[in-house]
Amino acid sequence: MEATECGGRSPSLVNCGDGRVCEVGQIVNGLDNFLFDCDGVLWHGEKVLDGIIETLSFLRSQGKRLFFVTNNATKSRKDYLKKFQRLGIYALPEEIYTAGYAAAAYLKSLGFKKTAFVIGASGLEEELTLAGIKWIGGTEYPIAGPALEDVASSINCDPEVGAVIVSLDWRCTYEKIAQAASFLRRDKNCVFVGTNPDPKLNTASGVVLPGAGSLLAAVETTTGRKASVVGKPEPLMLDLMVAEHRLDRRRTGMVGDALTTDIPFGKRGGLTSILVMSGVTTRADFEAHRASKESGVHPDFVLESAADILRARTLASRAAVVETDHRHHTN
Repeated sequence: MEATECGGRSPSLVNCGDGRVCEVGQIVNGLDNFLFDCDGVLWHGEKVLDGIIETLSFLRSQGKRLFFVTNNATKSRKDYLKKFQRLGIYALPEEIYTAGYAAAAYLKSLGFKKTAFVIGASGLEEELTLAGIKWIGGTEYPIAGPALEDVASSINCDPEVGAVIVSLDWRCTYEKIAQAASFLRRDKNCVFVGTNPDPKLNTASGVVLPGAGSLLAAVETTTGRKASVVGKPEPLMLDLMVAEHRLDRRRTGMVGDALTTDIPFGKRGGLTSILVMSGVTTRADFEAHRASKESGVHPDFVLESAADILRARTLASRAAVVETDHRHHTN
């Protein structure tokens, strides 16, 4: 199979460090574990991307271990498992890692016994409950009156609250931010956790919405404190996976579509980082990133789609058959 740069006809990987091109098989053979981001890598919304199901099945048939890593804390692992099943993608519960699960695991690792105040959705609440962590706020937070004085008078000073967790919450209010900030300012030992730093959400309609990082920034600005972020690109979720599954970082690859989260998550964690162009990063984005001296972390390799792993193998197999047949007829 002729090797070409990504974007050509051959679904080969490009070595972004020095411009060399190598076959997908060379990378696959060097890895035992694959970590996949979900949206933009496996699916768009409710549509699984072409060739993904077959590619994941192929990797499993080769003895590879697969894991699915998402910064989305609005859904629990159970919610994600249902989506995998709905889309026809085989996955086990223990292979799914969400930022909500990581937040709960982080608090457990601290021996946390108090109550957490939550800015977030039901998926985060479910993970906290499963971990045996008491919480308030979240989807059950009452709305104060219309005046600023109503917000001030509604602030809860419950001494049992020992942590604040900030995640994506499309019902977030001024009052929730004020309450979170109050707990953090009152007690310097109050644990401050952010699920992920994503500043925005891109929607199918083209509308850009605030991400969890935007809400987190509001609380950080109000308190002057920095949160411990558990999602990508920070290392906590990877450390958790390594501990739970005894992963060899040198034999593990991170496949993602985001230059700001997935790729640094892999690079900083000592993994092979593989960028795919099927999600938020465009070819122009990548070229600008690669050309910038201030862009920092670069992916090790680039694919048009994660499905190119299987496509490259199929093309290579066909080429081998043609070559064998050619030799047979010329001898």
